[in-house]
Amino acid sequence: AGLELDTPLTATEVAAETSDLFARLLQAELVADDEPTFNHLASGGWTAVRAAMMASEHVPTFLTPTHITGMVADVLDDHETAKKLGSRVLEDLDSFLTPDDQSGWKAVAGYALRSRKTLSWPHLQMIAAHSSGSAVQTMQLLELAAPKVEDLPQVLAVLSSLGPPWNYLSTREQNEFEAPADEPLLKLDNVILAP
Repeated sequence: AGLELDTPLTATEVAAETSDLFARLLQAELVADDEPTFNHLASGGWTAVRAAMMASEHVPTFLTPTHITGMVADVLDDHETAKKLGSRVLEDLDSFLTPDDQSGWKAVAGYALRSRKTLSWPHLQMIAAHSSGSAVQTMQLLELAAPKVEDLPQVLAVLSSLGPPWNYLSTREQNEFEAPADEPLLKLDNVILAP
């Protein structure tokens, strides 16, 4: 026989654990699909949060940074949770990510490219600052932003955040330099910006 309750359990009556328990409780409508449930559930870690997110019908309407503290990269790197919640995270990116969350910013870049989402100039700077190695991803995000000539100061700020050799365009530390051959050129109103 099934467990029949007149009202759902309060989430805090059930221990948040690293399992799909809350997902099962949500599916059976034994706990409320609401913010207080996810506030409690967050302490169960990514496994519990991911399962509950996928079971929840309403999480996109109430997701807060507290629900995924330290898990933004997990949310955006997982294609299923990113599809469900990626737009919500990008809507309020400054609340969901701290400036020093390197894995989070890398995940934002990957999600933005996959979903073809344009990011703000300050967010592009954060991504550039946290990129390591090739600038291809940042250059692709800049291309997606479709910068105009009047955006040149913001573009240069993003390129500066990449470091050498791209920052030479703004620092003028070197008048000429060779950009890595595997990195794309950038167009501003169909004018190619190249080193």
